[in-house]
Formats: sequence, C-alpha cells, structure tokens
Amino acid sequence: MDLVEVAPFADPPVCRILDYSQYKYELEKKLKQRKKEKELKTIRIKPFIKSRDLEIKINHIRDFLEKGHKVRVEVICGGYRKPFVEMVDNLLACVREKVSDIGAQEYEDRRESGTSIIIFVPKKQKA
Repeated sequence: MDLVEVAPFADPPVCRILDYSQYKYELEKKLKQRKKEKELKTIRIKPFIKSRDLEIKINHIRDFLEKGHKVRVEVICGGYRKPFVEMVDNLLACVREKVSDIGAQEYEDRRESGTSIIIFVPKKQKA
C-alpha cells in the first residue's frame, strides 16, 4: 500500500492509502474513455445506393450525432461513376436535409479523385 496524493490543489491536500499501480491504471482507463468519446465516425456512401440502404446510413449518422460524435460522410465516386456529379449533389443534399435538425455542417470538400466529404457536428442542445 502507498500514500497517494489524490487532490493536490485542495485545501488541505487530500491523500489516500491505496495501491499506486491500481490507481495509475484507473487514471489511464479514464483518459482512454475520454478520448474515445470524442471520436470522428466515418460513413461511406456510393452514388447508386438504394433508398432503404440510404435510410439505414442516415439513421447511423443520426445515432452518432445524438451520442455527441462528429460524423464524416464520404460519397465515393470512382472509375466510370465520376461523371455522375448530379447524383452525388442530390445524395449530399438529401443527407444534409435529413440530418439538419440534430447536426450542423462543419466542412465540405469535393476532390478530383471523385470523393466528396462532409463533416457534421452535433448541434448544442438547449438545457
């Protein structure tokens, strides 16, 4: 057992008698959990997606936003699909419209490689 200073800035400082290695392990576990909470989730969509499959993807996006995660939506358009720019625009507009009530668009990028990216962040909820 060790004497560990738990709250050094309290007045008076708080110390406890406990196993230091276990205390250190619990602190690392809390740090990992905090990092995991603010993760960027990625959803990939192809332009010729069926409507039901798109609804499922949008539901996943909504779930991630409700949990407080940022969501990166990628529309992958490679090879012979590159000329279908209008389909990609319609698809992105549909996703934006369905998610606009709980998420705000933070970033949009259209690359020459055929991939379009939008990043959504959760809107602040009024308490």
